[in-house]
Amino acid sequence: MKSYPGSIKGRFFLWSILITAAVLIFLGISLYVEIRKSILGSIEQTLHSKIQILKGLIHEEHGMIELELAEVVSGEYSVPRSGHYYKVLLDNEVLAASPSLVDEAFDLDSGKLFSHDPALQQRVSLSVGPAKEPVMVVRHDFPLFDAQATVYAAQSLSGSLQLISRFRMFLFAAIGINTAVLALAGLWIARHALRPLEEFSTHIEKITHKTMDEKIDPAFQAEEIRKVAGSFNAMLDRLQHAFEMEKSLVADASHELKTPLSIIKAQCDVLLQKDRTKEEYTRALSQINATSDAMKNLIADMLSLARIDAGILPASRFRVVSLNHCIDRAVKLAEFSAGEKHISVHKNMPAPVQVRGDEDVLTEMIFNIVDNAVKYSPEGGTVDIALLPDNSSVQIEVRDHGKGIRAEDLERVFDRFYRSDTARSTDGTGLGLSIARAVAESHGGTISVGSQTGRGSRFVIRLPRHRA
Repeated sequence: MKSYPGSIKGRFFLWSILITAAVLIFLGISLYVEIRKSILGSIEQTLHSKIQILKGLIHEEHGMIELELAEVVSGEYSVPRSGHYYKVLLDNEVLAASPSLVDEAFDLDSGKLFSHDPALQQRVSLSVGPAKEPVMVVRHDFPLFDAQATVYAAQSLSGSLQLISRFRMFLFAAIGINTAVLALAGLWIARHALRPLEEFSTHIEKITHKTMDEKIDPAFQAEEIRKVAGSFNAMLDRLQHAFEMEKSLVADASHELKTPLSIIKAQCDVLLQKDRTKEEYTRALSQINATSDAMKNLIADMLSLARIDAGILPASRFRVVSLNHCIDRAVKLAEFSAGEKHISVHKNMPAPVQVRGDEDVLTEMIFNIVDNAVKYSPEGGTVDIALLPDNSSVQIEVRDHGKGIRAEDLERVFDRFYRSDTARSTDGTGLGLSIARAVAESHGGTISVGSQTGRGSRFVIRLPRHRA
């Protein structure tokens, strides 16, 4: 199991140990505190009862205050240092003391305060007895026959503390054993619970670019993995589509570049066969130059698509730009080709409109649509550009009055390198509309086309509008 601490199993194991240990320690400490409190409280109640007995044995006879010692000097109180003691004071003078308290100098008030009840005038402390054993001392003060009486009762805690200590050791051992058992049980559960994920991972590892059609059937997966399997299959479909597009792009690019290269090679071969006239050289070089320009445009369009596909246009780099300015620049770029065919370009931009995006790329998008309209417009025709903003978006319409696009070609006009039979008679790389669509989508917009054969085409670009 590589990188165990970083795996889900490793994390589950560590967290199960930590959580289990924390819960058991908390419960153990709580139980220990309650048991200790209960045992010490029981001893305190016993000593309180002893004090009440001692108070009941104090009486006055012939003007003298006496304690009937015969009632208490027996058993545990008669054995020296037995761990059971009492002392009675009257106006700070010793009235009586248990025989077990052999060291009358023993200070029963020297211990650490355990509890105090001012209403009952009772004070409980923990001290060290005459035999150097831990003891609990209960002191009770009360008025008696116009004097102030104090009764002490003490009991050894040795047995009780040993019992508490053994319980504490047992508790810690139980916590350790239970933590280990529960952690191992958690690890076993994690292994079996994550087994479907391991099988899913093994299946994924077998998928390559050649086997992307081997999808994972969600029906045979655990319920928690079905959604992941569905998302993974969808990702495979997208990747497969992207690979197919890349393969198609490479094949189409090779085909498109092969033709101009063949023309250049043929012209060079013809020129090299024998000496030619100046006019023949000029004509051949002009054709080579025109073919080179076509190749240059094709490569430039391919680079534009590659940049967009590679995500070189992140939204974080977009700036607020004037769409009116982009349209003006695009029309200016199309002036030369429009002038050659005496085509008029009419703009209708009633108000300034701003969008967030890349100004150069947006200009290229609009130019590709306008240039396409100019190419398919008749001599002396017109191309109309309209800017139509609304509250949340802006629409750019480019309309020509040319031969139009056949219905069967409308769905494919934005495909890369696709050129209809009528389009092949015009210059172009077949990538302009693909670039326009990619740019629109990279800016969160859309592009669509409508056309009627013989009446022209209408391209509509819709982009999100920016408002300050």
